[in-house]
Amino acid sequence: EFQMMEATEQKTKSPLTESLKMWQNMLIIFGIGAMHATAYYSVFTYMPTYIGVVNGHGQEVALVSNIVTGLVSIGVIIAAAVWSDRVGRKTVLLTGAIAYVIIAWPAYAILPMLNAWGAIGVHILLGATVSVFMGASAVIMTELFPAQIRASGMSLGYNIPAAVFGGGAPFVATFLIAQTGIVSSASWYVMAVAVLSLVCIAFLNPKKHIYDDSEIAEAYEKVIAKEQPDGSLQHVVVDADGDRVSAGGAGAAERGGPESGAGSPVEVPPHLEAEVEQALEDVEVTRRRALD
Repeated sequence: EFQMMEATEQKTKSPLTESLKMWQNMLIIFGIGAMHATAYYSVFTYMPTYIGVVNGHGQEVALVSNIVTGLVSIGVIIAAAVWSDRVGRKTVLLTGAIAYVIIAWPAYAILPMLNAWGAIGVHILLGATVSVFMGASAVIMTELFPAQIRASGMSLGYNIPAAVFGGGAPFVATFLIAQTGIVSSASWYVMAVAVLSLVCIAFLNPKKHIYDDSEIAEAYEKVIAKEQPDGSLQHVVVDADGDRVSAGGAGAAERGGPESGAGSPVEVPPHLEAEVEQALEDVEVTRRRALD
C-alpha cells in the first residue's frame, strides 16, 4: 500500500495533524492500545512475579510458566488472527476483552491455593485469553488509518496508552495489593482497562472506521498498467537507480529517466527482469483487491 501511495503521489504534508483530525479513530485505538499493552504487561511481566514471589513458588517455576505461556500464546495469536479475517476484527476483540474481564479476578484469586502446576495452568489460561485479543488488536490498529497517515496515527494512538496504562500495570498491581492486603486486587486494574477498551470497541464501525485503501489500489493499477493502442498492457516500475521501466504484455520494456514517458517497447535488460516480473504480479494483486 505504501508503494501504491508513492506511485500515485497520494501523500500528506502533515500526517500528525491529519491523524489528530480523525479523533474518533484515535479514541478507538486509545482503548484498544490500552488493553493490548496493559494485558500484555500484566500477564508476561507481572504474573511471573506474582507466581514466584507473592505465591512463593520461586523463580524457576515463574520462568517455566512464562516460557510455556509465551509458546502457547504464539499459537493462539495466529489462530485468533485467522479467525478475525473470517468473522471480523470487532468480534474477536470483544471476545478477548470480555473473556479477560470474566476470567481475570477468579484466576488471581485462586492462584494462592494452587501448587506450581496449577499456577502454570492459570498463567497459560490468562495468556491465551489475552492472545485472543492481541490476535486482532495489532492488525486493526493499522487498519484504523489510511496509508498516508498510518505510521503517525498508529504510533500516536498506541504508544501513549501503552506508556500510561501498560507501563504502569505492574506498579499499580503491586500498589493495590499493598494497600488492600487482597492479593487478587492485582486483577482490578486490568479489568478496569478491559472495560474501558470494551466501551471503545463498542463504538467501532468497520464500514466507517476501517480503511482498506482500495482507492489507492485502483489508482495504482492505472499507473502501473496502462493500456496500449494494440490492446496490450504496459507495466511501469521504478528500479533501484530511480529509472523507470515499462514492460508490455508480451514482456517488452523500455528504459528511460524518471521523467520519461511511454514509448515503443524494447527488449527487457536481464538485470531488470525481476522488476518487470514483480510489476506483473503487482497488477494482478491490485486487481484482486479492487474486486474484493
